[in-house]
Amino acid sequence: MFASCRPHAALAGTQRWLRANGLPAGSVITGLSREGKIRLVVEDFQPAMVFEGDPVIAVALAGRVPAVWVKDWPYNRRLVFQSPPPPGVLRFHSWREWRMAAMDSPDADQILGMGWNDAEDVGHS
Repeated sequence: MFASCRPHAALAGTQRWLRANGLPAGSVITGLSREGKIRLVVEDFQPAMVFEGDPVIAVALAGRVPAVWVKDWPYNRRLVFQSPPPPGVLRFHSWREWRMAAMDSPDADQILGMGWNDAEDVGHS
């Protein structure tokens, strides 16, 4: 399940980007406010992990979900995190890097069985 603050008009582009990066693109919710996304993720999804590019949302989710993975993008480099980052917030630079970290996890079979593949990173759509 993916939740996005991007407008609904960006749904097709978001799904193309997810597929190009080897991510499952079937269930995407768009058009959420930051507050709406945070509420949905914490109260309804109750995920084991979250991927988040928005530094404001990533920090808001810290401590409310087990792990927040932040993909390094130029727009979030200077905004994200004091040093050290909040507990449970982890930055990664490529999906391949994340996949390697996930393989070392005790939950690797469950995490990697979610439809991830070895696609190369593709720019943000």
